[in-house]
Amino acid sequence: MLLAGLRRTVSVLSLVPPLTQLTRGVKTHSGAAKRWSETLKRGRAGHRHGLFGKSARKLNFLAGTTTVHKTQKRQLRRLLPGR
Repeated sequence: MLLAGLRRTVSVLSLVPPLTQLTRGVKTHSGAAKRWSETLKRGRAGHRHGLFGKSARKLNFLAGTTTVHKTQKRQLRRLLPGR
């Protein structure tokens, strides 16, 4: 039995992941993090292209930010944990 002497003893501690991996928590959805801020504010749509037909008043309005609608808050809380 030549292989019997080559066995390695495996410690139980080597099978347990480090403490940093155990307390990692929930990951943030990176796509949602790019589009919504921490206070659930977002940019307005319609200010990327096709701006020639729009008035200056409309463009100034579209340049601002707005808050998320109440029906989207629950979904965004799941995508952005800890915010």
